[in-house]
Amino acid sequence: MVALYPGPIEVGGIRLKNHLLLAAGILGTTGASLARLLQNGAGGVVTKSIGPSPKEGHPGPCLIVVDGGIINAMGLPNPSAAFVDELAALQGEPVVVSIFGGSPEEFRTVAGWFAGTASGLELNLSCPHAEGYGAAIGSDPALVEECTRAVASLGVPTWVKLTPNVADIGEIGAAAERGGADAIVAVNTLKAMRISTALRRPVLGNRFGGLSGKAIFPVAVRCVYDLYEACSIPVVGCGGGSPPRNREAQSSTISISSPRSRKASTATTASTHARSWGAPMHEQMPTPVAIKEIVEETPSIRTFVFDREIAARPGQFVMVWVPGVDEIPMALSSPSSITVLKVGDATAALFAMHEGDPIGVRGPYGNGFTISGRTLAIGGGVGASPLLPLITAGQVETFLLGARTASELLFADRIRESATLMTATDDGTAGHHGFVTELMSRVDLADFDHICVCGPEVMMAAVLAVLDREGCAERGQFSLHRYMKCGVGLCGSCCTDPHGLRVCRDGPVFTGDILLGSEFGHYARDASGSRHRV
Repeated sequence: MVALYPGPIEVGGIRLKNHLLLAAGILGTTGASLARLLQNGAGGVVTKSIGPSPKEGHPGPCLIVVDGGIINAMGLPNPSAAFVDELAALQGEPVVVSIFGGSPEEFRTVAGWFAGTASGLELNLSCPHAEGYGAAIGSDPALVEECTRAVASLGVPTWVKLTPNVADIGEIGAAAERGGADAIVAVNTLKAMRISTALRRPVLGNRFGGLSGKAIFPVAVRCVYDLYEACSIPVVGCGGGSPPRNREAQSSTISISSPRSRKASTATTASTHARSWGAPMHEQMPTPVAIKEIVEETPSIRTFVFDREIAARPGQFVMVWVPGVDEIPMALSSPSSITVLKVGDATAALFAMHEGDPIGVRGPYGNGFTISGRTLAIGGGVGASPLLPLITAGQVETFLLGARTASELLFADRIRESATLMTATDDGTAGHHGFVTELMSRVDLADFDHICVCGPEVMMAAVLAVLDREGCAERGQFSLHRYMKCGVGLCGSCCTDPHGLRVCRDGPVFTGDILLGSEFGHYARDASGSRHRV
């Protein structure tokens, strides 16, 4: 039996706080998310893979939960050289940067960016769903040796992550060792696929992806055993998500990917938003639904009504799969509907659909609004959508509604039936001529126990500034939008600074005191993870 000791250990030239590592591909997209894992007991962390140029990754669905594990096809999204800035606050911490490239020269270039900041480098020679990268290189012993040598020659501790999708992994490991690798990481995911029989097509946007989790544990054990026999350098066991008593093949440490029952609470000031980092997941294939009705709410916004209801709390969201296009997060405007503003490829495809057409839905996800007492709602544009269930339930006393022009005031008639409605339009065609935030001076904020807000982030940031000035930021509940790929808290694409909170799992609703001093109102990350001002 192999025991996990709490004390430090050195593996492949890198000193770790204990045997437990965060594997590449789980969170690791921002410095804040890495710091959060270290604060919660990880012995070290491996980042998402960083490449020679920014990549947005594959269209969704990018991740599905299946019996025995998870299949993902993220497509190596990354901000490239800009990721160097994410590590500035982690100097001296056991951070291993995962890197990829299409040639030895590209590997060396990317490695050079992090040679002075990272504790070590992990070569991704194993991703099964990125054409021209990963396993496409890692299946060739000569290329593995050459790429390893190009990075190891920089004098930085060099680990090499291998694919199980080869005939002889021992041969590949030996090639990495000849190239100067200090350790081998085994293994990455198994190439896999799921098909929606109802929609008659592969579920993943990339058609196939990589399977991780309990289902691959016997494969990982066999690979670690083969490498232990073939190589003299340490082996980092990765794959299977099993407890220490099952580590049967002499790996030197263990990386955690596809966590299924391990829990941790944040040690930052955001402790009120602690969630399970890896609560048990049951199979979560997109559920096929038919579009029962399409309602044109405004010239730019439509409501799509499903032929079935989804049990959800106000403020929760679902991942909506538009087959052949993408999968995107959408707030529920009722148990059986989403209300959509046409802003991108997926929403444009939705607007081209007709009643009776099928889409896929999975969820609901996130925390939703918490209501107990008198509530003020503030909505801007399509941001009124996640607030509508509060109106329907009779939980809102006063609603401040804003839009660019009168024809874009969403749900005004329905809101007026249940609450006191005050409106504002940018052009003065209805209600107050100005911004919806200017209506806040017409109500006594002290009268309300909760202030629920959703709309453009610039608008919400202005609301938070007013609440902070009035000393009641903690009573504000803000529904935050960020780019998401998985929706279940694993990929990390929606992590926010500075606490590493995940919008999909710790949110999307955050109290104002949590958002003060954060990235909120300043910047957000795109599909590659690059920062852009909001």
